[in-house]
Amino acid sequence: MRSSVKGAKITGKLVAEDAVRMDGNFAGEASIDGGLAVGERGRVVAAVRARNLLL
Repeated sequence: MRSSVKGAKITGKLVAEDAVRMDGNFAGEASIDGGLAVGERGRVVAAVRARNLLL
């Protein structure tokens, strides 16, 4: 599972084959073949396509 850096602010398009854990802020579009886990302090404002979503 890949993870964003705590406190990071990312804007744009995210494409990933593996699972992703978001602990920072992400805005944009996400296409993830694995799952997306949004951490306790993570924030996602995006159109998301993922196999699994864990909030």
